[in-house]
Amino acid sequence: LCISTFNNERTAAKVGKTYQPAHTCTIFYDDSPIKQKSHTMQMICLQTYQSPCGELILASIGNELCLCDWHGMPCAERNLQRIKRAILADFRMDDSPILERTRRQLDEYFAGNRKVFEIPLHPVGTDFQLQVWNTLQAIPYGETMTYGEIAQAIGNPKGVRAVAQAIGANGIDILIPCHRVIGNNQSLTGYTGGLDKKRFLLGLEVILAKKGCLNCSQ
Repeated sequence: LCISTFNNERTAAKVGKTYQPAHTCTIFYDDSPIKQKSHTMQMICLQTYQSPCGELILASIGNELCLCDWHGMPCAERNLQRIKRAILADFRMDDSPILERTRRQLDEYFAGNRKVFEIPLHPVGTDFQLQVWNTLQAIPYGETMTYGEIAQAIGNPKGVRAVAQAIGANGIDILIPCHRVIGNNQSLTGYTGGLDKKRFLLGLEVILAKKGCLNCSQ
């Protein structure tokens, strides 16, 4: 286990996009013995958020968001378990300043007043997963990329299946916009939260991108 910072400037440049500021991440090695976890107990706060297309479970560690996933779905439980394996922490249903800030920005996003989130993130994943998730953050609001284009962007054009698996393991939905990835034939394809949610999010962004966002942040 190691804690490091990363940015997606180089990856974003490959696809001609902008990039988000650097965030902290936890790199999780699946074959790492549990004893390699930090022995410093941390607290992870959990809250729910009711979006127009379903309930989200949010989690923060320190002043960073480490989970934004669809509550009650198998994907959320898998991602929560990965966080528990990677970080020695006490999980509590409690609020935090970063969760409050996230809820406020989600309100703005769903109201059509925010295109870019300004929330420090703490994704938990392998090196490869983090690389894929960085690339997702370079996809602009209202636009899409295919799985093949993501694979090309990270320099692994034959790794489409591995890219799809990494996207499916994303635990910070919407803010790391895996819903903006579509099939090579332009179909919606799979989405761990359900295709109805993916269709809603893409529809929201496309409509507002066409209309223009009068009061949009960023």
